[in-house]
Amino acid sequence: MSRRFITGAVAPHAALQPKGRWVKHLNTELNSVESTLEMIADYGLQRRHPG
Repeated sequence: MSRRFITGAVAPHAALQPKGRWVKHLNTELNSVESTLEMIADYGLQRRHPG
């Protein structure tokens, strides 16, 4: 996940309503996407360099 997207687009809106329902939801969704991308990247590394 691009940190620039989060800090550039999401953070300013989240600052306006830090406890807002949509902010919490968006944060959860972005964390999920980031975790999924990390798992995919780790899987790709394991396939290239089996240990």
